[in-house]
Amino acid sequence: MWYSGAVLARHLTPALLASLGDSPVTLLVGARQTGKSTLVQSLAGGRHPAEYLTFDDAAVLAAASTDPAGFVAGLRGPVVLDEVQHVPGLFPALKATVDRDRRPGRFLLTGLLLTTSVRVTVRQVHRDRAFEVAQEAARELMGEA
Repeated sequence: MWYSGAVLARHLTPALLASLGDSPVTLLVGARQTGKSTLVQSLAGGRHPAEYLTFDDAAVLAAASTDPAGFVAGLRGPVVLDEVQHVPGLFPALKATVDRDRRPGRFLLTGLLLTTSVRVTVRQVHRDRAFEVAQEAARELMGEA
């Protein structure tokens, strides 16, 4: 890793919290091992209390993959869904639930840099509330932060 998790937290936390305060879905994307999961776990355990679920967990992955709409319908309160790239079928279910209930801060998603088709679907769900880890690291290195 060429920058620290502290850099990520310092620059992204205020923006993520602001997005969670006015958008139903916020997405944090970036390369592997850049501190995304650590950051959202910290937020879920403190400043944005939420249930944390990761699709690295086989049971969570199976539930979401088998019945995405049922999985989303069963979520209560704010939730962090980590590693969403593993369940591309989840995005239409998220869109449907967000279309019915636009309360802010419902979903904080993380994932790897997503393919163009998945990004288009994600943007339809959360109306461009995406944050990319690489952009924040570049700002830090350029002294723009």
